[in-house]
Amino acid sequence: MDAFEKVRTKLETQPQEEYEIINVEVKHGGFVYYQEGCCLVRSKDEEADNDNYEVLFNLEELKLDQPFIDCIRVAPDEKYVAAKIRTEDSEASTCVIIKLSDQPVMEASFPNVSSFEWVKDEEDEDVLFYTFQRNLRCHDVYRATFGDNKRNERFYTEKDPSYFVFLYLTKDSRFLTINIMNKTTSEVWLIDGLSPWDPPVLIQKRIHGVLYYVEHRDDELYILTNVGEPTEFKDGKLVPMTVFHKTDSEDLQKKPLLVHVYGAYGMDLKMNFRPERRVLVDDGWILAYCHVRGGGELGLQWHADGRLTKKLNGLADLEACIKTLHGQGFSQPSLTTLTAFSAGGVLAGALCNSNPELVRAVTLEAPFLDVLNTMMDTTLPLTLEELEEWGNPSSDEKHKNYIKRYCPYQNIKPQHYPSIHITAYENDERVPLKGIVSYTEKLKEAIAEHAKDTGEGYQTPNIILDIQPGGNHVIEDSHKKITAQIKFLYEELGLDSTSVFEDLKKYLKF
Repeated sequence: MDAFEKVRTKLETQPQEEYEIINVEVKHGGFVYYQEGCCLVRSKDEEADNDNYEVLFNLEELKLDQPFIDCIRVAPDEKYVAAKIRTEDSEASTCVIIKLSDQPVMEASFPNVSSFEWVKDEEDEDVLFYTFQRNLRCHDVYRATFGDNKRNERFYTEKDPSYFVFLYLTKDSRFLTINIMNKTTSEVWLIDGLSPWDPPVLIQKRIHGVLYYVEHRDDELYILTNVGEPTEFKDGKLVPMTVFHKTDSEDLQKKPLLVHVYGAYGMDLKMNFRPERRVLVDDGWILAYCHVRGGGELGLQWHADGRLTKKLNGLADLEACIKTLHGQGFSQPSLTTLTAFSAGGVLAGALCNSNPELVRAVTLEAPFLDVLNTMMDTTLPLTLEELEEWGNPSSDEKHKNYIKRYCPYQNIKPQHYPSIHITAYENDERVPLKGIVSYTEKLKEAIAEHAKDTGEGYQTPNIILDIQPGGNHVIEDSHKKITAQIKFLYEELGLDSTSVFEDLKKYLKF
């Protein structure tokens, strides 16, 4: 609660419209580097909680709309600091290099930088390694120096478009690792931090299905890999769930329930602190996080059991989780809602087709709903990179037929549906707006057809498509979006929202 109250105080005093706290902070030497307002600043470690800081760079010099820092790296001897800066309506990032002196000054800037790290060469010169991103694809690696001996060169390009490249500096800062990966296969090259201009050294060439990562300590390389015997799960599967509710709640069966799901890419379902979730719990809601197959909660095999031709496992897990919650006395279908973001929309949309009676209302954000048509279009930025997750319906008939079985867009039919609120973004490069619009139109047509056959007295579900101008797939949370989603849920469940919006005012600037 103490931590919560600190966050509450920070939120209440934050002048920006957006409530999400940007907390990119790096400690190096005796200083802490972070963002304060619209500036990159540093303060002495012992004074980090005070307002005594040195301004290193004003982000407004870049002439961007509401810029913020999402990554900071400090050169070994603190001669330079590099910061990656982007805006809410674009995934493109600009990396600025600041020379640290009595009067800090921007030494250089590079557009479209993804990952970056510093090393120091044998002549005590700072070398910045960085990757260049184009159309969401990251294939080129550069290294650069600054000051009197400026140098900038590209020294690696990945030719296979289904792979992407990112940089990682080992924890002891001895080696820079160049990681070339897709969803199931990786290859790592090493740059010796003592000889950063030497050619990179290959650890193990890529072998389909083999993932590995490299770390270094005490002159030994440590390799984490999926090679070996995979964990075998017996039917049926035990699917983890995380449930939050007030401890003094009585008769939980009559309480509203918000179910969260993702289940893709081997990534854990995010359960980070969000003020509106705390407000819902305070107002009596139950929050349930379903860690279904396809995610990363139980390791690589958990991911493998929910991708490609096993994607329906994730749907089965989601259905089982909701039924189990109801069976254990947590809420009931008429008070159950479901929420999902991006690839989580595949499972949420599939559930709406297969078991719509389990939930009353659904909120989707930038949802992936047209899997088949998207994966058939290789001109889209991520299609080639995503083949290992969803399959290749263009060349593999088995994959095509399997995707048809669960794809939300392909399986819309005249039946009763829960009410659905979709937030989409005009400039989303990852989930094309066209697919979301097509899904919405087809869904409304199916609902109208079902309503005609049902007769008078049928209550048609509400289908709302909220297209945000500008924006992109990683847009920050605004109070407009949050309030619209919560308003939708309360109205669909017939709940009084007076108190929840009063509480939200403590966090969101109206």
